[in-house]
Amino acid sequence: MEKFIVLLLVLVLPLAGCASLASKKTVDHLDKRVDKVETRQDAMEGQIDDTSSKSVYKASDKATQSGFAKTAMLSKGDTQKALKNAGYYHGAIDGKLGPVSRKAIREFQADHDLKVDGIAGTQTQKALKTYLD
Repeated sequence: MEKFIVLLLVLVLPLAGCASLASKKTVDHLDKRVDKVETRQDAMEGQIDDTSSKSVYKASDKATQSGFAKTAMLSKGDTQKALKNAGYYHGAIDGKLGPVSRKAIREFQADHDLKVDGIAGTQTQKALKTYLD
């Protein structure tokens, strides 16, 4: 997934610098393509989240008793809500982790000495859970 994002950035960012030379029609076309890629990315992340949550809730009793069971992951909406409560996210709670949400996640991670990658992984979600009350 990270390779896909890097590849996307490598392909799209050089085109962004040419926007002043390109016609409005071309810029609009590129914006639509970026939106489609982000929608696909959100869909793939949703599939990953679904798979992760299924494995989280199917932890065996033995794993739970030994302390090795995973903790439940936050939904995308809860992630946005926690970021909003913490003062990092200012958009609508729509359950989609787009560019605004990822920027908020990166800022939150930087301020909380977490790995700054814009992804609400285990450590980031653990820190965010304190802001859900």
